[in-house]
Amino acid sequence: MKQLCLELEEAYSPVSSAAEERVARLEAALKAQQFLHDAAEVDSWLADKAATLASGDVGNDRHRATQLLTRHKAVELELDTYAAIIAEMGHVAQSMASGGHPEGAALVTRHDQLADSLARLHRLAARRQAARVESVQIFRSKFEELRPRVESGVERFNQCEELAKKLVASDSPYIADIEKRQEVLGESWQRLVEQIQYRSQRLAAAGEIHRFHRDAGDLLARAGERRARLAPPPAPLDLRAATALLRDYDAAENDMVAIDAQMQGRAVGGVGATDRLALLPERRQAAACSVCG
Repeated sequence: MKQLCLELEEAYSPVSSAAEERVARLEAALKAQQFLHDAAEVDSWLADKAATLASGDVGNDRHRATQLLTRHKAVELELDTYAAIIAEMGHVAQSMASGGHPEGAALVTRHDQLADSLARLHRLAARRQAARVESVQIFRSKFEELRPRVESGVERFNQCEELAKKLVASDSPYIADIEKRQEVLGESWQRLVEQIQYRSQRLAAAGEIHRFHRDAGDLLARAGERRARLAPPPAPLDLRAATALLRDYDAAENDMVAIDAQMQGRAVGGVGATDRLALLPERRQAAACSVCG
């Protein structure tokens, strides 16, 4: 009986080892396939935005130009988000390659392709933004030239009103025609004034939207830099290294507090930043414990 048990153990051991190795290979393959799936989705998004940015439409009036510029700013914010995603994919690919993953080199190459596509898209976005900003500025300049001319026309309109009243009061034979023309002129003038006011409001709103996207882009870039600094570092080897790491986390925490305050002020969404701040104490504790252990 003992001999049979020994033989069974000897037969089971290689099967168990083979099963564990197969599980490891399957997990590695799944991780690689997930990476490639994510890369395909990012690639599709980049291609879609490249087609959008390749459009030569800069608007044929102020409203259209402002609308296109607003949409372009939204694309730039999305680019910043995907830049962070691609950077994180790069860390994953490098980690897999360093860990001896059989497809590690191919995954690093795939990430490099995504990074190159993103860089080209950033350059294209910069060119399109310059063209659309220039178009908006041209229409805005034309409007600013028109507005004082309309405002200066108020005096002439009032003079015309007074003259019409005098002619009507003088029993002119053209009273009916004068009243009709004055009514048409008054309605036209009122529409013009309303359009000027409406466009002034739209220009002010467009300026606010432009500032919003500019500030949001800056905040996203700063948050991305801080996120890279908060990536799990190698375990510190001594107390000095741990202390330096904790100081770095403290600085990052202060930066994130400032970013969060700005995001709250611009209504960009402070919850995400607050959530990231909540992780800082845990990371600091983990860094300290790695030395204590």
